Amino acid sequence: MEVIGTLTFYAVVFIVFIAFMGVVVCAVMAFMASRQIKRDAEETRRRILSVLPGEDCGMCGFGCCKGYAVSAVKGTEDFRQCPKVSEGLNRRLSLMWIRPKVHGADET
Repeated sequence: MEVIGTLTFYAVVFIVFIAFMGVVVCAVMAFMASRQIKRDAEETRRRILSVLPGEDCGMCGFGCCKGYAVSAVKGTEDFRQCPKVSEGLNRRLSLMWIRPKVHGADET
């Protein structure tokens, strides 16, 4: 009878260990994903900023070109075309501005 109790104890310890390792692996993967998302956002901001003229005129509705680029990455504002760049550059900006679709969102 004592052998069965010992085996049950080790089985429970093993299950708890496996569950703990699963939580640790998930936490590490989430941390790594968040770092990659931040790097991607920074790269997108740099790309958008490189296309803008850098005059900080405020005609687009933002105080400066950097604010425009940050807003583009965060998706907090609607797309506003910079009046200082050509139509071709505005097309490039609009392509960089595309956000992923959310399932179940309205298609407006």
